[in-house]
Amino acid sequence: MSIALPILFLALVAVFSFYSAFGAYRILYLKDLRDGGKAKSIDWAAGVFTFLASLALGVLGVVRPMLVPVGLISIGHWRISAVSVVFGCIGMRIAYITMRGFVRPPKEKMFWWYAHMQGMIGSYIAAWTAFSAVNLSHIFGAAWWVWLWPTMIGVPAIVWWTRYYEKKFSPRAKPPGAAVASVA
Repeated sequence: MSIALPILFLALVAVFSFYSAFGAYRILYLKDLRDGGKAKSIDWAAGVFTFLASLALGVLGVVRPMLVPVGLISIGHWRISAVSVVFGCIGMRIAYITMRGFVRPPKEKMFWWYAHMQGMIGSYIAAWTAFSAVNLSHIFGAAWWVWLWPTMIGVPAIVWWTRYYEKKFSPRAKPPGAAVASVA
């Protein structure tokens, strides 16, 4: 839709929203990264494209906010699209962290689990954002919080969820007496 209408903002947001689900899907095929496996060309192309599209989204939000006129705020005499800047930063971070995993082998055994679920939850946040923007904008206008409330709730939820499972999957130390009991 963003290309047919055309709406540059929605096209750029669609790139990193899609990449959340795409990356979550692809990581299931890249479980061997920890053991020396390599990312495929499609993984690199999608990561680079997402990073560049997200960079454009963030830069346009600062330099040409009227091209992405969602969530406009004033800082002194300067107007920016807060939503574009936030989404641009999130998209760049997602792409950067994913591509960094292609270069540096992940240390965690369950890295793929975390990446898969983070991407899937990120896609869910994107769906809630779209629902919110379409339905709440009729009532509240294009306020920045109409677009960002799912992110403000979802990102801390992802952090909490990841920490929970990192703790759950971490190897447990055996009690000191357990080793002695098994020898006797």
